[in-house]
Amino acid sequence: MGEGLSLWKDNTKLYKNLEVQIRSIYYEIKAKPILCTKLHLSPSQFSMITWNSLSDATKMLTPMNNIFVAKHITGFLPIGRNMVRRGAWKEPHCPRCPFPMENSAHILLCPSLASRKIFRSSMQKFSIWLEEMQTPHILTTHILDITASWASGIHTIPQTKYPQPITLQLQLGWEHFIHGRIHQSFLPYITDHYLQISSKRSPSSWVSVLIHKLWTLFHLPQWENRNKYVHNLDRVTDSTRERQNLIHALTTAHKSETAINFLAKDRHLLEQPLPSLKKLPNALIRAWLEEFKIAQHQRDLIFNSENTVQASSLRSFLTKPNPSPTITTPPPPSTLPLPNLHYTFPSIIRFPVPNFPPIKTSPPKTHHKRSQKRKRKKQHSSPDLKSVPPQKYIKLKPSALPPIPTHMEVFPHPFRYPPHNSVSQHIPFNHFDVAPSTTLPVPLLDSAWSENGTKTSLLKGSWRPP
Repeated sequence: MGEGLSLWKDNTKLYKNLEVQIRSIYYEIKAKPILCTKLHLSPSQFSMITWNSLSDATKMLTPMNNIFVAKHITGFLPIGRNMVRRGAWKEPHCPRCPFPMENSAHILLCPSLASRKIFRSSMQKFSIWLEEMQTPHILTTHILDITASWASGIHTIPQTKYPQPITLQLQLGWEHFIHGRIHQSFLPYITDHYLQISSKRSPSSWVSVLIHKLWTLFHLPQWENRNKYVHNLDRVTDSTRERQNLIHALTTAHKSETAINFLAKDRHLLEQPLPSLKKLPNALIRAWLEEFKIAQHQRDLIFNSENTVQASSLRSFLTKPNPSPTITTPPPPSTLPLPNLHYTFPSIIRFPVPNFPPIKTSPPKTHHKRSQKRKRKKQHSSPDLKSVPPQKYIKLKPSALPPIPTHMEVFPHPFRYPPHNSVSQHIPFNHFDVAPSTTLPVPLLDSAWSENGTKTSLLKGSWRPP
């Protein structure tokens, strides 16, 4: 129920889908004889090829490589013979060598130096892969030897020393092996080998990956090298000035952007190193520059669209009325920015200087009376000292102590401020003071300090300043 029309024979279902069965019947009746004739195979030999592994190998290829393999195996590539038949070329000769007719088989067997160099590197990679897949040593040796002799144009005859899969494959033709048409006898032979060495690898995957490696290691590099000769991709055919302009444009474009600024699908353009890009021919550099411009244009379109959406949303948010003010809580103290404050710390703490009367003592006695008279005459004769009243000398008792000040400085200095007898003084504020100084009254020194303040009263503790 629900599966459509189906055909049963006794208890065996022959087919489930009518379309699939019609295709298989058409293939058996019409397509298979055509393929057998084209590939030079008998119907029994045709049925001994691992077609399921070949279909699995095609799934491992990229879409472009899959198209190339399909055209290459069927002979529909734009080679010399087909290009002459289509009217595009006048001569069907090979572009790499003077061979008069270029066909699908000649692409791999071309005797040019570039083709032989690519084939030797492909053989080295192929031998490394066979060892990594734990292929039997005898099978690896015969596969490499027969492939090298086939590329040199030597036909190998089946011998008794060869394993059974090699013998049966030689009966089919080694060119079928190179094109991915593997005999079914390889599958049980690899299965037995993996069981002997206790390997967990799958024999069916070994056959499918073998076909994939034959296509990607031998056929694709030869076709790319052939296209370079056809389209002049390996020659600098343009002028030197144009080459310099292309290199300058390439360098400027590569350094102006980073891979992060591009879309994910275009980041491969900038992930390639600049020295390797400079070695490309002019045609590929032009193609790279065109792709670079397209990638920038697509990036700018998406960026501009996002900017317009953000601008419209911001404009609608700003123009929207605010009915009630919202109370916003300040951020925590740890996130508040610290103010840029510059503090100046005072180097000296100053206090108001007390206004004490000067202590006058008797002048020293001199023995030269003439010098004293001359000094007195000069004092009286000078015009600046006429207004100054004569000083009176106070004789202190020998037991009297000097007056004790009531205000002290932290670092007193005798010449910091000029002596004066004013009752109050005002010190201007500067950045060295702790706070602006104010006008403070300073009491005058009483004469009782010097008369009553004796050393004895000071020691006894009975004397106190007024």
